[in-house]
Amino acid sequence: MAVALVLTSGGALCVEQASTLPPGPPPAATPEGRALQKVARQLRAVGITVDPAAIEVEERDRELTRADLRTQVELGLRSTHMEVLLQLRTILEATPPFRTVQSLRDQAVQDRLPDVQVYYVPERASMVFVEPEAQDEDRMHAALGRELVYAFYDQSPGGLTELLYEPQGLLDGVRVRRCLVEGHAALAELMVRHGGLDELGPEAEAEAELDPPPQHMHATLTELPCGDGTRFLYRRYQAGGWPAVLRAVRTPPPSSEQLMHPSKLDQDFPVNVAAPEWPKDAYGDEQPFGAATLTYQDILGEQTIYRLLVERGVEDRLARLASVGWDGDELRIYEHENGARIVIWRSVWDREIDAQQFATAIAPKGIEPRAFRVRRHGRVVDAVSTHDVELSDRLHAKLEMQPGEPTSQSSDGASTAAIEARLGG
Repeated sequence: MAVALVLTSGGALCVEQASTLPPGPPPAATPEGRALQKVARQLRAVGITVDPAAIEVEERDRELTRADLRTQVELGLRSTHMEVLLQLRTILEATPPFRTVQSLRDQAVQDRLPDVQVYYVPERASMVFVEPEAQDEDRMHAALGRELVYAFYDQSPGGLTELLYEPQGLLDGVRVRRCLVEGHAALAELMVRHGGLDELGPEAEAEAELDPPPQHMHATLTELPCGDGTRFLYRRYQAGGWPAVLRAVRTPPPSSEQLMHPSKLDQDFPVNVAAPEWPKDAYGDEQPFGAATLTYQDILGEQTIYRLLVERGVEDRLARLASVGWDGDELRIYEHENGARIVIWRSVWDREIDAQQFATAIAPKGIEPRAFRVRRHGRVVDAVSTHDVELSDRLHAKLEMQPGEPTSQSSDGASTAAIEARLGG
């Protein structure tokens, strides 16, 4: 999806700077255009500067929005990300709800369809109002606040593709960047709704608005908004106002772990994890492994692990306990010469207890040929998925010979223990 959202190279705009901007064009000729201009003026005061004259205004029936929504589902992702995550769900769940990526996309769109009010389409530089005559005005204005953040980035140098760009296309890095953009949009929506972020109310009420429970827990990547990104940026706002929010979006943390846990920010850095290469057969081996081609390699990260576990049916608190303490991982998918697909997933954890919690959480629930066969070596967890039980055992034996356990950091384990204590672990 060729979209454009990135901050200006000169840095975040301050409130004083925003107030000196030239006035916008005359009011638009339609109620929707006037609403767009009104909300754009509100956002100027917090450094979200949009040129409404550069945005086309469209009005569409709800059913005609499906193609646009389908494109938005995959914002910033590699084409293979959803395929791999669907494969992982197939491994982890006895009866996965989707058989194809297309069915997953279709369900994600179907779930969004009833509630969509307005959305921005970067390819057309258009703000699409969905059956506006039936919308509540205040709710529509708040939704416009969200979507104008995407227009703001779309009109900035570099574009969304640059903002979401992760040099190696790694899933955890893409998720962090996407969460920050979505978090900024969510804060803008709250600002328009309440007149300012300082009006969110008591802590419990504010937390509920910053991180509402997902309405549809069905697709690891397609559920919006990203509460982790919203809470992360809200803490930046509390520390330094809207300029700090803008700076944070363009300087993402190196992992979703740091995005999710304030105590780990700039402290607990991910380690490099490398699973051993596919074993090479010696001439004349009685039990050859055979040739296999590496077709996919990625880092999933804590946020993806947590979501996979919840979608597997693990209770939320237990899924958080099983995913916290992540220190790094690497997923590899091989295509064997016999046509079989083999998944090898190595992860490293802050403490042995964290590794054990994760190993238990992804262990087979029953007799499933495709399920992960899991072995733990200290703080390292190796998981192998293949229909060939004997091959799985032989691969585990090879993996065990190269455990790759890095030096532990006591501060990482201490911060994880504190998080688990708050979770009641």
